[in-house]
Amino acid sequence: MKLRWWGGPLLLGVLAACGGATLSGDDVVVEMFDNRFSAEDVHIPVGGKVTFLGAGDNPHNAVAADGSWSTESAFGSLTQLVDDAATLTFDEVGE
Repeated sequence: MKLRWWGGPLLLGVLAACGGATLSGDDVVVEMFDNRFSAEDVHIPVGGKVTFLGAGDNPHNAVAADGSWSTESAFGSLTQLVDDAATLTFDEVGE
């Protein structure tokens, strides 16, 4: 899944395969299905929020490839089930 800032790219590595859709906005919701996410690309401004929502039958999480963020920091656990949500705010442009 790729996250692109308006004004600069941010690539987010995650621990699952990705869907094909692109989401844009100040605050977006990415559903975590079994073995995929609802979006491959997410475009948000600096200060934008991404909510990762559990939507599959299995436990889920999202983690940056470089370890700089994860849903665990917002949710308190790496295991999110159906309807569990973790919202992360991205305050810096990065990759």
